[in-house]
Amino acid sequence: MNDLSGLASAMINMGEKVAPKPGEVMYGTVSGLSPMEIELDNKGGKLSEPFLVLSKLCKRFEITSVVHTHSYFDSDTGDNAGGSETRTTEQARQTTLIWPGLRVGERVILLSFSRGQRFYVDKLEKWDNEV
Repeated sequence: MNDLSGLASAMINMGEKVAPKPGEVMYGTVSGLSPMEIELDNKGGKLSEPFLVLSKLCKRFEITSVVHTHSYFDSDTGDNAGGSETRTTEQARQTTLIWPGLRVGERVILLSFSRGQRFYVDKLEKWDNEV
């Protein structure tokens, strides 16, 4: 019986050394976008999309807005005098990029949760004058 409990505690201790603890902060670099992959700095290895929860700043966000609306009537003239009129409305739309999302090579910060099986990812702000 003691052998089994010793083996169990050894396995738990080994798992704690390998797996991140919940709430552990790690850093990484985006190595792929489709599918999303992040290469970890301090633990080594890569994390793939199923294990990642991206913050809103890590996702591409764009809006489409109506820039101009134009309405006019099409009327039948000529042989169909007194014919029908059709109102036509055309809209010019413009898409504006609000946030580009992650790019390959960008630095990210990761916070482990769900017993170290999932990772919340956020952009790591640049503190120096890099462009």
